[in-house]
Amino acid sequence: MPLFLTSSAFTEDRSQLNPANGFVDRLRAVLPNRPLRVVYITSNPDDEETNATYSEATRNATLRSGFPMERFVMLDRQTIDQAQNLVSSADLIFLSGGHVPTQNRFFHEMNLKTLISDNTAVIIGSSAGSMNSADPVYAMPELEGEATDPSFKRVLSGLGLTSVHIIPHLELIRHEILDGLRLLEDILYEDSKMMTLHAMPDGSYAEKRDDTLIFYGETHEIRDGAMRKICEDGDHIVL
Repeated sequence: MPLFLTSSAFTEDRSQLNPANGFVDRLRAVLPNRPLRVVYITSNPDDEETNATYSEATRNATLRSGFPMERFVMLDRQTIDQAQNLVSSADLIFLSGGHVPTQNRFFHEMNLKTLISDNTAVIIGSSAGSMNSADPVYAMPELEGEATDPSFKRVLSGLGLTSVHIIPHLELIRHEILDGLRLLEDILYEDSKMMTLHAMPDGSYAEKRDDTLIFYGETHEIRDGAMRKICEDGDHIVL
């Protein structure tokens, strides 16, 4: 199945899919040329208000980017009993952004890894959705208290669509402080001593087709406590 791992799949105002670095063109190349059956999988199945806002924004952005739809369905608590049918019949699946551990639990609850194992749909991960596409998953601390909580699990079981660990929103986390620690230098650099991370700002993404993973746009490798840029905006690199 074609897989896109994005920091964010949308423009800053979420009005359309982000065309930067050829994302929309490459997406169009792998989708069927007909109205699409789209499934939007939430990160928190019980947050009805937030889910409604972001699912509607995703629907509108996809339409404005020139992708007509046969149907658009949100997969949350209310529709989880339809998960198998929705996923198996989808042309395009969005894995939303949000809190990585919360989304991870929901994915396990619906047994999503099995549901997509023989699926041909195009999958777009956005932020947390990209992170949970891996196996194992690196769950960086996000909420207050998580960075200093010894019981917070930073390694989880994921969907197994890739072995690459995406760190989204690099333009934001460069300056973020969590629990008195610098998210980039004190947390991510330290955790990169146990697994290699790939950080990207919004507008960059990776595409996996068959067994090849290609990064498009600015990408940084964080490994062994240091970060180096491996790809420039407007360029690409095969990993």
